[in-house]
Amino acid sequence: MLSQQATRSAARRIRLAARFSTSSCASDAAAAQSEAEKAEGSIASVFSSLGGDAFVPLEQRFSELKKSIYSDGLIESWRSVLEHLERRTAEIREIGSKAIPQVSYKDVQAGLSQETTDSVKRVGTVVVHDAVPEPEAEAWKTQIKAYIAENRSLARGFPDDDPQVWELYNSVAQTQARTHPGLLSTQKWLLSLFHTSDPNSPVSISTPISYYDRLRMRHPGDSVFALGAHIDGGSLERWEDPGFRSCFRAILAGGSDPHVRHDPWDLTTRLSAKTDLYGGSGQCSVFRMFQGWTALSRTAPGEGTLQVFPDVNLATAYVMLRPFFKPRTGREGRLGFDDWELDLDSTVFPGSVKGKGESRCR
Repeated sequence: MLSQQATRSAARRIRLAARFSTSSCASDAAAAQSEAEKAEGSIASVFSSLGGDAFVPLEQRFSELKKSIYSDGLIESWRSVLEHLERRTAEIREIGSKAIPQVSYKDVQAGLSQETTDSVKRVGTVVVHDAVPEPEAEAWKTQIKAYIAENRSLARGFPDDDPQVWELYNSVAQTQARTHPGLLSTQKWLLSLFHTSDPNSPVSISTPISYYDRLRMRHPGDSVFALGAHIDGGSLERWEDPGFRSCFRAILAGGSDPHVRHDPWDLTTRLSAKTDLYGGSGQCSVFRMFQGWTALSRTAPGEGTLQVFPDVNLATAYVMLRPFFKPRTGREGRLGFDDWELDLDSTVFPGSVKGKGESRCR
């Protein structure tokens, strides 16, 4: 999922959210990797925009990497993606948040129509309402606030002087949320959207595994914790690691409409992908099939809610092709094909930093 803007500064009330992710259940032989112990970090360790990291140019080998992947067919791919992206962006601007499928938990239990399922798979995002009764969610929020108050001398968060994203992972309320039947059933449905092109792939799409994550309690009107456009799950690894790169082979093969040929729901190639080559403290080596936010309060659009670009195939194609092109001087921010030129000699992979997530890919 491509997050176009993770938070907005116009929140008018406190919003508390607990994040969960579902991940694949692979065999030890396929998933085992020896990893050195990582340094302790915070959410600022994940995103360069929060950590205030200085820009560090990549080594020359990254120019050679671009040249080794590139073929002339990518020019037509880029032209095609830009044309589709311009039309799709205009559509999204017209319909706004209606571009995001919204379903009730009762519908998930009863079984969603093929039309709704296809919409979710095209967009890559869905809002599920009423998976947890409101009184129960409010009780979790009360418990978490009390837990923070009781342990304030030990609890850490970001920013340091007035935390809104807490480094808390295993409170009673968080555990209750992760194991709630409504959330588990929703996760099982989300897992069922995936498939394997190789039936012998050692992966389960019926067993949700919870990924322990932080929680957020955002202040009304805050502008400090405002994530820009980003993608979790690695950055440079998408091109540098052969296994990860193979997940996008249909896009990198060249030719028109690469986003149509790309299948983001095939898990087989994901099993050999290495998403953390640099031991980033905020990076995860497990493939998380879906990432979710469990909202414990009512939040309207523009009040700190997550924003995404609601076309997962088109967004992915743009991200994967972007390093091979750069905007012509004075034409930044445009989507016309003539506003771009090849960029194989530079070492730039826009938005990609070692050991961080992908961010601000424009």
